[in-house]
Amino acid sequence: MTRKVKVVQGDIVEQKVDAIVNAANKHLGGGTGIDGAIWAGAGVENVRNYLAPYKKNGIKVSEAIITNGGNLQANKIIWTAGPDCRNKNERKSAVHLLTKTYENCIDVAIANKLTSIAFPSISTGVFGFSPKEEAVRIAVETVCCRLQAKNYDMEVSFVAYTVEMKAMYDNALKNFYLKHPESLNNSPTIKKFNSLSSKHSNKLRSKSNQEYEILTNRSNRHVGIGLNESTNNDVNIEKKVKCVLEELKSIGQIKSYSTVKNSQLPSGGTCYNTTIKDSSDNDVTIDITKNGAAAYLRSSYSKSSYITLINIFIRTNDITDPSVIEPTNIPQEQMEMTRDIIIEMVDQYRNEKESASLQGGHISPL
Repeated sequence: MTRKVKVVQGDIVEQKVDAIVNAANKHLGGGTGIDGAIWAGAGVENVRNYLAPYKKNGIKVSEAIITNGGNLQANKIIWTAGPDCRNKNERKSAVHLLTKTYENCIDVAIANKLTSIAFPSISTGVFGFSPKEEAVRIAVETVCCRLQAKNYDMEVSFVAYTVEMKAMYDNALKNFYLKHPESLNNSPTIKKFNSLSSKHSNKLRSKSNQEYEILTNRSNRHVGIGLNESTNNDVNIEKKVKCVLEELKSIGQIKSYSTVKNSQLPSGGTCYNTTIKDSSDNDVTIDITKNGAAAYLRSSYSKSSYITLINIFIRTNDITDPSVIEPTNIPQEQMEMTRDIIIEMVDQYRNEKESASLQGGHISPL
């Protein structure tokens, strides 16, 4: 199923989704911050009527309930109470309680057959969950993993009120995808790309459950990617490729790689060659030309191998404009989807750089 997860900077009250989540308190009596804004946006009298059945007992920490949205643009409100870290007992089990909070919100959304939901940053306001980066990481990982486990079609927005919070969410989402590259297959364009691969089975033949071998075309060149404009790239490509591979290895997107060494392309050109073991234990052998202007998969073409190739190529060349990239020897019926994948991955890399810049860091190699 398609699971689109995005980060939005703005006001959660203004989100046009099936449901917004309210970071409320256990008593459901209204409060400040997001809770107060949602009460005001939905209409105080409306909310009082919606919550009347819960007035006596309220809700437990991490519990989630759903009501109508009143005057909001969202159709529904999911009310939940995250851990209040001012309370000693809740503070001790804050990570577990916050995880359950997000899981229960997703479960309620699924039970009500919602297709889109927007989350605020639960428990990071007056409830004092700290550090905020940890709360954001829990939010992103819990929601993404829950949707994957349930195999449910839903669009999720993490709504950040400030630039700083948006940077935290961007970084957390980036780290999640790098640690779980298989989740990229949930991208609508990648899912469609994989679907096309299955439909055109005459061009692909099975090698294993997860891997395919592509049949080379008349020119006998392997599927790849290149720059569609001339380059005067005089940097040490060998060193740069090693730097990228070390970065991907450190964050778990690849498990290992062989020594980057001088080799020969099937066409006779000189290149650097390495074999990577990706996170799914697939061996991906790639060639990168000495000036870095092109890269090829030497022998295999899997659901993840081409994405891995694109990722390495983008980072090696520090590409932030997808229009300079040209796929090589991709079957024509897959070309449009391939370009969409490239755009998505360049956008992801560009967002990483922006987030790192805001936090005073950097994305290697620069």
